[in-house]
Amino acid sequence: MLTARGAVAVSKRCDDCVFYRLMSSSYVRGTPSIDNGVIKVIVADTRGARRVLAEHRGQVISVTPVKRSSLVLTYKQREVLLALANGDSISILARSSSRSKVAVYKLFRKALRKVVELV
Repeated sequence: MLTARGAVAVSKRCDDCVFYRLMSSSYVRGTPSIDNGVIKVIVADTRGARRVLAEHRGQVISVTPVKRSSLVLTYKQREVLLALANGDSISILARSSSRSKVAVYKLFRKALRKVVELV
C-alpha cells in the first residue's frame, strides 16, 4: 500500500480461506500461481488435505488429480538436468550416454516441464 511517506507492507490473516489453511498445514507443493484472480496450487493428496478441501468446498472451484509420475523426476531426467547444469551440452551428453540428441532433448524437455510445474 502506498502512503505519503512511501510504501508500507500490509498483512492480514485469513482463517476462513482455504489457501491459508492449505499453506499453513504444509499441504501445498511448489509455488502457487494466480490466473485471472484464481489461485492455483498443487496439493499433497493426504487425508488432512482432503479434509481441508471438503471443509472449504464452497471456495474450491475444481480439483484435478495429478499423476505422481508427472511431477517426480526419473533417474535419467535428473542425470540430464545435472549434466546440463554443470555446463555440458545436449550433444556432449548424447555422445557420452550413447543416446541420440533427440532422445536427450526429449528427456530434458520433459524434466523441465516437471520442474516448472513444481516451481
